[in-house]
Amino acid sequence: MSRLVVILILIYSFSGFSQSGFQVYFGNLHSHTSFSDGMGTPYDAYTFARDSAHIDFLAVTDHVEWLSAVNFNTGLQTADAFTVNGTFVALYGYEWTSNYYGHCSILYVDEMISASSSSVYPGGWDLVTDFVCSHPPAIGQFNHPGRYSWFNNWDDFAYVNGATDTCFPMIEFQDIQQATDYYEKALSKGWHLTPVWNQDNHQADWGLKNNGRAGIWATELSKNGIYNAIMNRRTFATMDKNASVWMECGTHPMGSVLPVILPVQIRAVINDADSELWSKAELVTSRGIYDSIFLPGLNPDTIFVLNDTVEWAFIWAIQPDGDMIWSAPLFFDVPVSGSVNPPDGNNSITIVHAGKEIIINTGRDVGFPLSMEFRDITGRVLMKKEISDSAGSDKIVVKPPDGNPIIITVKSSNGITHSKLFTDNGN
Repeated sequence: MSRLVVILILIYSFSGFSQSGFQVYFGNLHSHTSFSDGMGTPYDAYTFARDSAHIDFLAVTDHVEWLSAVNFNTGLQTADAFTVNGTFVALYGYEWTSNYYGHCSILYVDEMISASSSSVYPGGWDLVTDFVCSHPPAIGQFNHPGRYSWFNNWDDFAYVNGATDTCFPMIEFQDIQQATDYYEKALSKGWHLTPVWNQDNHQADWGLKNNGRAGIWATELSKNGIYNAIMNRRTFATMDKNASVWMECGTHPMGSVLPVILPVQIRAVINDADSELWSKAELVTSRGIYDSIFLPGLNPDTIFVLNDTVEWAFIWAIQPDGDMIWSAPLFFDVPVSGSVNPPDGNNSITIVHAGKEIIINTGRDVGFPLSMEFRDITGRVLMKKEISDSAGSDKIVVKPPDGNPIIITVKSSNGITHSKLFTDNGN
């Protein structure tokens, strides 16, 4: 891959922890109390987080299969009582658990999902995504992917649709492996995710279990401020309790979706309030690590220039003590091409991007029919096409809006489905 990277590093001290009108806040978006399998009550959790851990926000997310309706309402009322705008924000939600798909938190919700959905393995995940998307302003968070070997990690992060992509904006890390193995995988599947580091407290140590924090860039410390930051993907995951990372392209903050106009200039600002040094930073893209730089001194302000088309890019950095930090991505609209293997294992279907048209050549000689559905990144259906079981091939032309990515779903008559997001390199 040909590339030219221009790096400018400015060294200076920060004060106020603000960028482009946003203030940084630190907290924890995954914890438990005795309302499920933890300790204490929501009252205890919020008191400890505010007065002992001194974090800016705490979400208590008790397991829904343990949670009674009375305790759920008590949690909501307690969170409202503890929230003081500008001082501390208390959130109450719950964690949906499946020993098949994995776990996810649901926040900003005032209704309980059926606990039985946790044990309905074949359709449980569909029930959760449908519930969250049909109960605005509810949002979902993918929790600790890969924690157990028997998790299938939400069908291996198979892209669902645009509505679910919007309703599930966050992915949680609790260790480095979860970040390195699953963050990029989820992004490569088409999800528009923003990362956080959470503690998943089950002891009375809310905010002090470790130094990991969920970082949020918000206009204000309030429930609405945090919600808007999450929905606009202005979060980061940090292993250091007061380190922050900010990334922007021009006036567009991290989390934004931008057109591809090369060259792309990306600015990254990394800060540690304790004046700890940084060792290295990498710009990671949909094509892999774009560049790795060593960072001298304190609090670097770094500019990368991309001369290659990528679907997304984020920054991660490491300190001498091993603490790491991950930014939210910047997302880029790209043209479409590639191929997909139909679920019956026959000849692959090729996709060619030609201007603002996508040409699909099935090239098939099959014994049973296929159906194809084409959706844009928001989940809107662009076209449906039935492919016959006769010899020969079909040529299909699809015109996605503005040449943006599309999701192609191929379903055989035996019910097997293959769904994939297509971008400029076929991933």
